[in-house]
Amino acid sequence: PEMLLPVTEFAALAGLSPRDRIIQMLASLNVPALRPVLLTLGSEAGQTGPAGVLAILATWPRAQRRALASLICERAHGLLGGTATSLDPDEQSSLEWVITLAEQHPDDPLVVAPLLLRLHRLQPGQPIYLPNGVPHAYLSGVGVEIMASSDNVVRGGLTSKRVDSQALADLLDPDAAPLLAVPRTPLSPHEVQWQPPVPEFARSRVVVSNIRVTLSREPSDPVGPEVLLCLNGEVAVSSDDRDVRLRGGQSA
Repeated sequence: PEMLLPVTEFAALAGLSPRDRIIQMLASLNVPALRPVLLTLGSEAGQTGPAGVLAILATWPRAQRRALASLICERAHGLLGGTATSLDPDEQSSLEWVITLAEQHPDDPLVVAPLLLRLHRLQPGQPIYLPNGVPHAYLSGVGVEIMASSDNVVRGGLTSKRVDSQALADLLDPDAAPLLAVPRTPLSPHEVQWQPPVPEFARSRVVVSNIRVTLSREPSDPVGPEVLLCLNGEVAVSSDDRDVRLRGGQSA
């Protein structure tokens, strides 16, 4: 599990889109290589749901990946430029992201991910919590991320880091979804806390000026170490007999 708190406007893909929307968007691309996937996805007897489509594209044969990504990008350009096609704002944004991702990852069929996953536009201070098993990709913006201690972060594509497509296919939870309404609790006039529905972590934001602020903790609060990250300005932190000064981008 993980949670991200944007400090700028932020765009993210998180959670699978409804099956009908995926079928509609993939069909509109009119990419021949994707027709068998569409037939299976649209069949009542088919076992390949949206999570299965994501896994199929993540494991696409290496020799055919660049050609497929290029054709997906070309068709997305065509849909955006077509005068006869009426696109709603979400569809238009999704196709624009397909093109952007194709420029960044020309060998990866998962450039089509914006048509498979939900697009979220977040404002500064609007958190998004992701349970384990939720496919996601952070597209643009700056945010502070916190996650449970883990050795099984699995990547399926759109990255220069190690990819394990089969593990992605095994771990995807088609029913898991991101949570945008993370409970927000004021702890003091200077501190507010976001607590997702997991015991591993919480996130709080402290706003200080030229006054001394004491951070108090209750027995019911999550147990463990805390990391203080200074976003901007300069702050002095004192704990017992230790004093440190932090500037923007530094942590203790």
